[in-house]
Amino acid sequence: MERKMMKTLAVIGFLVALLQLILAKDLDTAALLSGTIILQLLAVCFIFAENKTVARVGYALLGLAGVGFLAGFIASPKISGITDILSLIIIVLYLISSVSFLVVSTLQYFGFKKETLQKLVHPSSKDNFSSLVEWKELLDSTAITEEEYAKVKSDILAGKKIKISVEEIKNYKQLVDAGVITADDLESVKKKLFTE
Repeated sequence: MERKMMKTLAVIGFLVALLQLILAKDLDTAALLSGTIILQLLAVCFIFAENKTVARVGYALLGLAGVGFLAGFIASPKISGITDILSLIIIVLYLISSVSFLVVSTLQYFGFKKETLQKLVHPSSKDNFSSLVEWKELLDSTAITEEEYAKVKSDILAGKKIKISVEEIKNYKQLVDAGVITADDLESVKKKLFTE
């Protein structure tokens, strides 16, 4: 989920909380809601800060507000009016916003990037196809053997990363053709790469 979407959910949650405050029927509920609305406003302002630490604090406050609303709903689970329905909407919006921020931040901390995750979820068959075509050309040019091609093909189809590129094999083949290295040198390099 994009950070813009997380921020949008938080702002919508805050607007619903304001609507809940406006629609509160008794003074006790209005007083309680007005106290929490300040915390929510602070949280929403914090998530728009340029400073990442301040934004994290904002999402943490949103999570606390969502958990607070959830605790209040669990303590009194009956839905008696529009303000209770709005509380449920606020809970969902705040918790989705803060939990998605937590998940994205955790994944980024451990080195996952959006592009990497998208490739894991939706591997590009076009990349696989063009890669297989290039490796087949190497096989046809006798730069690699049938066994090496079969291993590369199974690795590509399984989504595994290939340790050597087609270009590297082509470069080694050109060195053999130019007489700079021997065919045995090429075979020893390929043996290392294809057996690891």
